[in-house]
Amino acid sequence: MSYISSLILIILYLSKKRHQKEVLSLENLYGEAKFTLFITYLAINFFDITSPTTNDILL
Repeated sequence: MSYISSLILIILYLSKKRHQKEVLSLENLYGEAKFTLFITYLAINFFDITSPTTNDILL
């Protein structure tokens, strides 16, 4: 459950950050996509180590 809640918090943070910008360029979107993938990758690896049921949640 903490994995899902952390992803929800990350998505909410990024959407709030996105609404603060008036003009979005493709570079900003690409940078945010890379940042989101990186944070998600770290979260998946962290929870794979700490909880045995993460694979069941992801599948």
